[in-house]
Amino acid sequence: MGTGTRDFIRRCRDAGLPEPEFRVTDGFTLTIRRTQKTAAANYPEETSVKTPERILQLLEVNPTMTLAEVAAEIGKSVRTVEMASSRLVKEGRLKYVGPQKGGHWEVLK
Repeated sequence: MGTGTRDFIRRCRDAGLPEPEFRVTDGFTLTIRRTQKTAAANYPEETSVKTPERILQLLEVNPTMTLAEVAAEIGKSVRTVEMASSRLVKEGRLKYVGPQKGGHWEVLK
């Protein structure tokens, strides 16, 4: 256990969480418990709009958004948005125009 041990303990206290559990057996284990409220906050609420449709809506309004910005906006992982946008491109519903830096998205009807 190094200098970050006290920091882990302080951060858990500051967040209202129980102190982390440190164990040394065959290896080192750190267990950080979370409250139900914290656990629920990690999962976005179910919405009636599917991820691909939400991506198209956002990119139609702001075609210069990055996929990371889209992911943050809709509460999904970057990987999920990358996979969904790839499917949209293959389906002919979305197209990226220009260079990787400085290009933009076109939503195709």
